Amino acid sequence: MRGTGFYDCKNRSCASSVLTESLSTFAFNNCAPVHPLPFVNFLDFKDEEYATALVSEALPADQERFRAYMTHRPLGLGIITAGPGFGKTTALAAATLMMGAKCGKVLCSGPSNVSVDNFAERIDRTSHTVTARFNKGRPDGDPSRRRRQLVVRGYRAQDEFRAFLHLVKDPSESDTSFLSRGWSITPWKLRYSAAYWLLIVMRSPASFLQGQDLDADDSKALHELRHHIELRADLKKLRALVTGETALDKYATLSQEEAKKLSSLLCSIVSRADFLCTTPARTERDKLFKWWKENSARAIAVDEAANMNRADLACVWGNTLLPCFLGGDPKQLPPTVMSDFESDTLGNLYNRFKRDGRVSPIEYFQATGFPIYRLLTQLRMANGLYDWIAAIIYPDVPLQYGPSCGVQNPAFENGHKLEAYIREKYPDVAPPPADKLWPVFIHCGDPQRLNVMLTRQRCGLVIVGDINVPGLRYPEDPVFAYVQPRKGNKGKRLNSVGKGVKERVMVANENGGMSYVSVTQMRDFYSRLNINSRVARVVACENDKVEGETVEAS
Repeated sequence: MRGTGFYDCKNRSCASSVLTESLSTFAFNNCAPVHPLPFVNFLDFKDEEYATALVSEALPADQERFRAYMTHRPLGLGIITAGPGFGKTTALAAATLMMGAKCGKVLCSGPSNVSVDNFAERIDRTSHTVTARFNKGRPDGDPSRRRRQLVVRGYRAQDEFRAFLHLVKDPSESDTSFLSRGWSITPWKLRYSAAYWLLIVMRSPASFLQGQDLDADDSKALHELRHHIELRADLKKLRALVTGETALDKYATLSQEEAKKLSSLLCSIVSRADFLCTTPARTERDKLFKWWKENSARAIAVDEAANMNRADLACVWGNTLLPCFLGGDPKQLPPTVMSDFESDTLGNLYNRFKRDGRVSPIEYFQATGFPIYRLLTQLRMANGLYDWIAAIIYPDVPLQYGPSCGVQNPAFENGHKLEAYIREKYPDVAPPPADKLWPVFIHCGDPQRLNVMLTRQRCGLVIVGDINVPGLRYPEDPVFAYVQPRKGNKGKRLNSVGKGVKERVMVANENGGMSYVSVTQMRDFYSRLNINSRVARVVACENDKVEGETVEAS
């Protein structure tokens, strides 16, 4: 992460140390080749059937390309990127399972608690799918059957202890946010937590678990831990409390000795994890997670890495160059820079590296020349809803929709109902092509935020606002070419753009002041809505009043 790339290094020719001799004898064909970078084959774990089951997580058209990418990773580094709805997290989860099969335990992270939660869920789901695919046709008890991997979502030890004790006292608890009641707010969630797995291992009747129990395909580590707990006589009292044989008063607490035993069991879940998912800060602040990172982790995987700071990646990755996979989309939300233009009383900026801080790990490695695995098939949004975003934000990437995106899919029924309502309510709105669903006409000048905002829906999108705001000077004009008057524009016609002049609109900034910003992508998107007659204009009547105020809309 401190270098300037390897492409030039691999392709440059050697020369003599003596300048004059170098100039006279320099030739590309008679120089010794530069040694290539070492690479890792993540499918080389001596189980071709399991490797095929993992590669099958990719679309049939992408499986050969995915296999080739995973078998030759320079420095063990891989990057998966694509637009929203292309299955980045699923592909990253499959790659993470390959790293686990090849290298061992994997530390998984992300820029936020939400991203880590989603990543943990996807790894577990993919592990279930791949294991079921591999075990198909193999009878129970067959020693060749594969087991599911143990995915643990790491939280604060205090939260795990409190949550476990709460569910022992009240197994019928149904509020998933019980730890955040009152003034205490925590990102803790039961699913995949250490408390969750320990409750299952100790046969808890908690309603949250919905009767879930270990089966033959669950992690061997969980079965061994259950056997170990049930053989220990000193844990008899704790087992009775968890199973409900002995009631624990609502306000009672465990003895110091029992509390230590419980904490030790929770730690044992983490130490047995195949995939530990937690935030970068937790890997430094929590002693157990830091120990796991430094002693157990053999590879690193990061989801939403385009929204992560490079310092956070360095915090997780360390300085030992472990195999690492990153997933994300640089065209979506960038890393957060908390201090932007703040300065001290002398005018010195607190953060002089704000622009460097907006460069994510994915953007950095892309710039240094590392090969990228890019997904090309839209899998989430109905056919047509992604067309204009693809043309505006991703013009260099060919777009194709997967079979699941056909508008005849029952999952998009609400989109057809929305389209029918709009066509009936606003006859001037043109219908989309028969095999597509289109958006129907939110100020957002930032193209990355605009990308996120317009790609969350699956089958319908209605944008409410004034379409003239981004610069549509005349309603009948399909081209947004209005330029704010400024010095140097004198004598130019209203809709002309001077050399080097960007189209801008006035907006309120974060400090409450007014400033001009360029909204090229938003202007282009609104232009497409207008050209394709996907704008419904609502005119407020005189009797449309709310609490004495006239309602205006357009």
